[in-house]
Amino acid sequence: MKNNRFLWIFVVIISIIGAMFITIDGLGKTKGQIPDTADSRQIQETIKLSYEIEAQAAHTYDVSAFPTVFINDSRGPKIDGTVLDLVRSVRNDPSLTEDSVGYLDYKLAYYAWRAKGALLYEQVWAKARSEGRDYLTEEESQSLTDTSGQVYPPRMYAPGIPTTIVFTTNITFISISIDGEVAKAVFDDGSQKIEMTLVKKDGKWYIAGIRILLSHP
Repeated sequence: MKNNRFLWIFVVIISIIGAMFITIDGLGKTKGQIPDTADSRQIQETIKLSYEIEAQAAHTYDVSAFPTVFINDSRGPKIDGTVLDLVRSVRNDPSLTEDSVGYLDYKLAYYAWRAKGALLYEQVWAKARSEGRDYLTEEESQSLTDTSGQVYPPRMYAPGIPTTIVFTTNITFISISIDGEVAKAVFDDGSQKIEMTLVKKDGKWYIAGIRILLSHP
């Protein structure tokens, strides 16, 4: 009886140690933290597709595909601070609150802001070149800054780039956890380590928010 008790204690200890090694080993591997399910695969495809859609939008400012990957949903992180200010400014509605806007609203507002800036950028430089200048006046430079002091970025365009951009994602998925119709996906896109919140609606997964965990130098 005494030997059996010691044997049982020994088995428990070995099991605990084994579990510890499995957990520690799993931290450095993708396989154990990403479930091999239809939901997990769809989540990964949605994230990859969002990068492709945004790459296209940065060139054309066509955001018609955004609702296929992004969604306004209260289960995602709140839209607040300067992000909320951007949505208010673009929509010219200071009454908007963090409870009345979502991630899709932010994405649409951000690219509307970029489109406005790109148009201004192109108009200002067209005028400068028509006058034989390869520089902008101080007034022209100031016109490329919004009311918050942010400088508008130019269009991501160069002569010879086709309208349809071929974009290759370089995403390394680290973990995906799914709790009913809400999921958290952690991945690295080469420049940042990101946590995305996704929600399931009508059988499809959408991105409801994002949190930057780490920016690479």
